[in-house]
Amino acid sequence: MRHYKNFIEAYLKYTDNTEPSTLYRTWVAVGIINAVLQRKCYHVHSEKVYTNEYIVLIGPSGCRKGTAMRPASSLLQSLGITIAPNAVTRRSIMSELESANSITINKDNTTNQSCALTVFSEEITVFFGAKDIQLMQLLIDWYDGHDQWDYKTEHAGNASIKGVWLNIIGATTPDLLQESLPKSVLGGGLSSRIVFVFSSRKEKIITRPSYEENMEELLAHDLGEIHQLSGEFKITDDFFALYDKWYQANHKDFTKDSRLDKYRERRSLHLRKLCMSISASLRDDMIIDANIFNIAIDLLRKTEALMIGAYSQVGKDPTAYMQTIILDKIKTERKTTLKDIYKQYFFDISMEDLTKILISLETREEISLVKVNSGNDLIIEKI
Repeated sequence: MRHYKNFIEAYLKYTDNTEPSTLYRTWVAVGIINAVLQRKCYHVHSEKVYTNEYIVLIGPSGCRKGTAMRPASSLLQSLGITIAPNAVTRRSIMSELESANSITINKDNTTNQSCALTVFSEEITVFFGAKDIQLMQLLIDWYDGHDQWDYKTEHAGNASIKGVWLNIIGATTPDLLQESLPKSVLGGGLSSRIVFVFSSRKEKIITRPSYEENMEELLAHDLGEIHQLSGEFKITDDFFALYDKWYQANHKDFTKDSRLDKYRERRSLHLRKLCMSISASLRDDMIIDANIFNIAIDLLRKTEALMIGAYSQVGKDPTAYMQTIILDKIKTERKTTLKDIYKQYFFDISMEDLTKILISLETREEISLVKVNSGNDLIIEKI
């Protein structure tokens, strides 16, 4: 029996007296739920869809990405979840995955063979390597969780890995991401499979951070209960009533930025995977209903509103990164002024470039600019 009604909310309470953003901490909680569900759990959408996700916290140095991840590490270790090494080669990650072989018995007494591995890396570009195309192709291939993945060895000939399942919880900065991933990958096959969780700053200032007393053991117990789940997540009619309407709206609620075109085509898959994680956070019956949809789409939209920050070093516009930072400030504060922004960022950007950024954001209908009657200042509001 669980101690908490909602594992994700309990994890947020446990880590509340720390500085990382709520989005960072929420997605770490989602990632560790996925890590314990492994390949035992799925839903059917013409074919089986598994719970694994590639989650990457991203933002400038000092955003407390590592701080957001560390409490999760001890929870996973307490349950003996298999974690991949931080630095790997193509051959070594194949060996690690193959060694993570296990057999579980489902509720209907059928067996499930899988090789389930979680990557947990506070600097995910170390894991990705320096533009290691072969490794990135592996990650693309493994995302869908093949029943059998065949390959050739140098000496033993044909071989296979049964029940492929790879989950990633990682972190990095936009500039390191660009250095690690080739332009052909950023905005393409691999990055469309990644949920980039962006924050431009720490959420609050805590002089003496701490974790909620006595909660770690209770969270570990509840995570163990989630670990016992297996089989199919059942999707209700009221879920599909909302999902179908959202899907047929053709992403009208999503950015038109071309750098997220490939991700846009996988939004529905990311949403359904997230629904499994949230269902497991809330209940043991493995039901995905309208309530789960509403929780999941709210979290996904909040995440996607900032996601372009991951691509802020991609493209030809030298002010793109500062544009992301400034838009995040405006979204957070809802209302600010030109003078306030310039006072904060005058070391990073000229007044001329700042003005261009604000005009660009207004043209894209992200903000509204209102000139103050007296003086030369502008009031800037989030639309």
